[in-house]
Amino acid sequence: MSESKLPDELIEAYRQAEYRVGDGADAFCLKVGVRSMELEKLFRDRGVSSAAFVTAFNPFGRKRPAAENEASHAELVGVLDARSAAWLSAVSRAPDGSHPEKGVLVLGLQREEAKWIGERFQQNAIVCAAEDATPELVLLR
Repeated sequence: MSESKLPDELIEAYRQAEYRVGDGADAFCLKVGVRSMELEKLFRDRGVSSAAFVTAFNPFGRKRPAAENEASHAELVGVLDARSAAWLSAVSRAPDGSHPEKGVLVLGLQREEAKWIGERFQQNAIVCAAEDATPELVLLR
């Protein structure tokens, strides 16, 4: 299925995951390979043509205590804020709602920079979207 070092089942889990962006009435869900009208609108409203979902939870897919994940998330937010990056709170989870991982949707982030951030936080994959507003799974391992 892939030249990645990751098991096919894990890659498929990332493809099937839901990436929920924002909170409240304005929240929306991204799915890999499915064009998002909400993301398209967000791009227009914010004057950007790309975005990436990144997380700092569970490096290399290994479960960690909540406190460690929260500390890594705070570090991720600090890195983004230091770069003056615009971001929205986000959460990835399996379609049945299990395995939630806090992350962010970074607006205007290009693929190479998104990969660098994902690699810095030892992630297996990130999700990127270009101007067509169709999220794509980007494997890092």
